[in-house]
Amino acid sequence: MDTPKYKREMDKNVALSYYEENTRDHRTRYVADVTHLRYGEHKIIKDYDYSIVRHKVDDLIKKWQSRDELAEGAESARLQTLEIRELNQNIENILIDGLFQCNDVFGYYRQKLDSQLLKLKEAINEVKVLQRKLKRPTLPVLVTKQYPDEPIFANGVQLRDMQVMARSLSTL
Repeated sequence: MDTPKYKREMDKNVALSYYEENTRDHRTRYVADVTHLRYGEHKIIKDYDYSIVRHKVDDLIKKWQSRDELAEGAESARLQTLEIRELNQNIENILIDGLFQCNDVFGYYRQKLDSQLLKLKEAINEVKVLQRKLKRPTLPVLVTKQYPDEPIFANGVQLRDMQVMARSLSTL
């Protein structure tokens, strides 16, 4: 009884067909049968004015297209996220490799410094050994001649030595 007037597809996910149907009061009602294959949604839009049916179909298709764009955007964002994660992983690998190389360089210089430090410690030990062998310097001792017939004072100086010291002080 009611057959589609024409059928067309808007895109590969939307199947659309228009047809007319007669009501009991002998009026013509326009019907649009719209199906979104990917979302599994099916809508039947009916109205007595064909332009209103077209407008409702266009609004529905725009709604589905915006959902498609969001889905495409989400997929694009997911792909970009995966790419960024891969790039971050590459950067992290480069940084880790750099740290290992720096560690090797620091290890080399530390080993070199340790060997120089060992040589320095050995030199310090040699100096300490030589210092132990040295005798402490002492102050010169005033040697006085002992004359048995002269008296010795309490500080151990004889009279003659005092006279020599007095002469040397007077010449100054």
